[in-house]
Amino acid sequence: MPPATHSGASPRVLLPRIRQGPGLSGSSQLTATHTHVLALGTLFFLIVIVLDKQFALTSGRRFNAFFWTYNAGLVMTVAMMVAHGILTVLAGAGRR
Repeated sequence: MPPATHSGASPRVLLPRIRQGPGLSGSSQLTATHTHVLALGTLFFLIVIVLDKQFALTSGRRFNAFFWTYNAGLVMTVAMMVAHGILTVLAGAGRR
């Protein structure tokens, strides 16, 4: 299973654990993180695999740079979404 698929499941596991505290409810960035990781991580690279069969993308010189830059950006995006979601949930708990 690709790493993006594993990391796509983690926000779905993390969200109920954070909300177990008393009075924690509402929406946060964590609810959208699951979908974003699966779409940007797994589905995008499934499309790249299909395009690679047609156009031999991986044989190009720039593909390796694209691959690492894209994955670094994906990791940063997911980390910021998770951090923002956790802070939103915890800030909502502090208001009660």
